[in-house]
Amino acid sequence: VYTIKPKGKRNQVTQSVSSTEIKVGIAGMGAIGRAVARALGKGIDGFTLTAASDIHPPDEFKNLPYVSFAELAGQCDLIIECLPPS
Repeated sequence: VYTIKPKGKRNQVTQSVSSTEIKVGIAGMGAIGRAVARALGKGIDGFTLTAASDIHPPDEFKNLPYVSFAELAGQCDLIIECLPPS
């Protein structure tokens, strides 16, 4: 688990060992979101891809649960935002 604490002009990031997996959600499954999903699918210790949110889910990840942004926040410990600029 990574913790970010304000420390002067810079933030201090500390890591602690946790026996639980961090549930990851991806907001936006365009090119970057799909690349992140592939990396998580191959396995990154301590992280599990749980769900994604996108208005047009790609066929490549059709077995991944797709939920609303609000549901994503409720189901995941960490959300990786991969949305295009507006």
